[in-house]
Amino acid sequence: MAAARFRGAVAAGKPVALDLDLSAPSLFVSGHARRRALTGEPEKEVPKRDISLTMGAGNQPYQIENYRVTAYRPTHLLPVGWWRSVGESQNCFFQESILDELAQAASVDPLNMRLNLLEHAPSRRVLERVAEMSNWGSDLPPGRARGIAYAMSTGAPTAQVIEISQSAAGIKLHQAWAAVHVGVALDPRNIEAQVEGALLFGLSAAIFGEITLNDGKVEQTNFDAYPLLRYHQAPTIEVRILQGGRHIRGVGEIGTPAVAPALGNAIYALTGKRVRQLPFRKFHRFA
Repeated sequence: MAAARFRGAVAAGKPVALDLDLSAPSLFVSGHARRRALTGEPEKEVPKRDISLTMGAGNQPYQIENYRVTAYRPTHLLPVGWWRSVGESQNCFFQESILDELAQAASVDPLNMRLNLLEHAPSRRVLERVAEMSNWGSDLPPGRARGIAYAMSTGAPTAQVIEISQSAAGIKLHQAWAAVHVGVALDPRNIEAQVEGALLFGLSAAIFGEITLNDGKVEQTNFDAYPLLRYHQAPTIEVRILQGGRHIRGVGEIGTPAVAPALGNAIYALTGKRVRQLPFRKFHRFA
């Protein structure tokens, strides 16, 4: 359960201001409350700075002159637990969707705008590589579109492009491309599998994932009421691994944060209508 509100301004083809307000339940506060209930450990003072609320937004390397991220921690909501990519999942959806809206307002290509905002070399490399992999900017047949998104996830830059089309049965996922900069790749095949799995996990959540409540109780008790992405709906996935430097970066979560915004940006390119709420199936059918 998370919400965002933003204000932005563009000039000379790029954002010059972005003010982003975020609110979501705290993972750390919720987790501590459950541990106390189980173990009886004493109550701890709640830290004023909660990185679980801003990760994926406040730590992105975009060079925006006036850039502020503010987090608000609500109280008395449902307990929450850990999710693959944690706060980066919703916050990257917020920020990368916003950047696409700002690119539209500035009448510039969303890839070029991101490159113009990034001085961090590994981040530029993943964007340039995923653009090359997906043939970004090439003409597409009518009824077909692509969306792009970037994320610095747990220290690892990643960029994704998703290509979709409109069919009689709904939106069809065709192809997904991901470029990740992992520092040192000890086991490339395992990295590829991790990114593919995280990407599919993110797609399933973005399209279908929803928990609803009735009288304070969760209504979804099994997969008959909580659908997941099916085999026939999954796109073909291509992963490119980039290396550089002496450090090994984690790869278990980096495939998830950019998925929802890349798909949302593709849906906007396809339909001309911006969807600002997840899951997407509340607004579109998927083949």
